[in-house]
Parts: sequence; C-alpha cells; structure tokens
Amino acid sequence: HTKVLVTVHGPQANTNRKKEARTTNNNNNDDLNNCLLSTFVKFTPFSDEKRQVCGPETQPEKLLSRKLSEALTPVVQLHEYPKMEIKVSALVIENEGGVLASIISASSVALANAGLKMYDLAVGINFGVFGDDNENIEEDFTRWEEELWQKIVEAYDIDISKISQENQNIYQLVPDID
Repeated sequence: HTKVLVTVHGPQANTNRKKEARTTNNNNNDDLNNCLLSTFVKFTPFSDEKRQVCGPETQPEKLLSRKLSEALTPVVQLHEYPKMEIKVSALVIENEGGVLASIISASSVALANAGLKMYDLAVGINFGVFGDDNENIEEDFTRWEEELWQKIVEAYDIDISKISQENQNIYQLVPDID
C-alpha cells in the first residue's frame, strides 16, 4: 500500500514573482497576473525497502513534482487567483508502487478540501500488463486503448465532437519510475 501525505498552502500573495520579474527583465505582465501552482514531492527515508539518505531533492522527486504540476494545472481555476501562489507538497510515507497516481489523486482531493475553485478532480491511475503473449506490448496497448476509449464513449454517452483536443488524454508507454 502506498501512503502519501499532501498539504496545500494558499492561495497566498506571491512575493517571489516580483523579484523574478525584476531579475529577468521580463515585461510580460500576464505572467505576473497569473496564479502560480508550485508542487513539491519528497520521499521519507523509510518509504522504500532500502533506506534512503536524507538530502536535497532527487531526480525522481523532481520528475514527480513536474508530473504532478502537469496533472493539476488544468483542473485548478488559476485565473481566479491573480498574483497568488498555491503550494502543493506531497510526502511519500510508504512506496509500494503507483506513487504518481497516489500523489495526483491525493493532491486533487487536498485542493478540493482546501476550498479552491476547480474545474474537476484529477485522478491518477496505474495499470500493468502481465503475461504479454506475443511480446508486442505497443500493439497490444494501442488495441486496448482503442477498445477502452470506445467503451467509455458508449457508456457515458460522450459527444466526441465537443471534446477539445487539449482535453483528451494521450497515453504513452513510459518506464515505471518507482
């Protein structure tokens, strides 16, 4: 069982943006007026079977932070919080796989619980393919994706013409970072 603790701080005034704008000489006022959603992921030293050394943010933690930000940014109504910052911090207490999905789901619930305006909840899922019969996993995945999408469209009576291209999920095979 993967166990994650997520905290949400904000929205609060973003004082760092003014400093960043002065140091970078960026004259784009849209960046200053938008809300900043910052994410941070950290593993406890005892989260995995092999004890980790405490220290600065590792590459897997940075990757998870970036993926978490990519998942949460579209669901939070950031335009409702101009010149503010929302901080989402996730602490992985126990990691037995599926950590990114757990962090995304827990963060989404934490944002909703904090009373932030959201379009919808983000939900992370994991799935695995076991016993690939013909060792052609990409073809199997593509066939599975097409069949699943068709079943979802039929089950929920979705009008595909009303879904914008940016709101459709794109699936790709990536190695597990757990």
